Amino acid sequence: MAGLGGDTAFVRYIAESGWYFPLKWDMVVVSHARAGGMNKLSWGAMPAYELFYLGGIDTIRGSNMLKSAPGTPATGDRIGGPRFLQLNQELRFPLYKKLGLTGTIFFDAGNVYGPNYIGPFLRTSAGVGFRWFSPMGPLRVEWGYNLSRHSDERSSAWEFTMGGSF
Repeated sequence: MAGLGGDTAFVRYIAESGWYFPLKWDMVVVSHARAGGMNKLSWGAMPAYELFYLGGIDTIRGSNMLKSAPGTPATGDRIGGPRFLQLNQELRFPLYKKLGLTGTIFFDAGNVYGPNYIGPFLRTSAGVGFRWFSPMGPLRVEWGYNLSRHSDERSSAWEFTMGGSF
């Protein structure tokens, strides 16, 4: 909750769940889901930078973050939204166990919705990647193919990050 001082006042709520299912040969299926919303409180504003966005290595890989956000009615500029749904499915498998190198095949789905609409449309992507549990911490390199691409959007993207994930 924000609004105990200053000019912003809103409540944000997020539910998240992750499930790991071990398979043969040290493979693991990972199911991850997140959903959230936020409501403006009557005594303040809900700034655009606090709205939800999806896209990128931690949400919908291979998808542009701003393309999944609703636009303003006046200009169509993408500013995020007060509701979102995110679903991720992965198969993780060892590539070189001794070095801590694993591979992944994934499918992601989700979208950000405006204040008056939560519809069925989901942005989707699929791809592959690898993870290395290095001495500096986890490294991820993943390639996502955007299955629900807008005409002005790239069809795929390589993404890299250091640190943990879901």
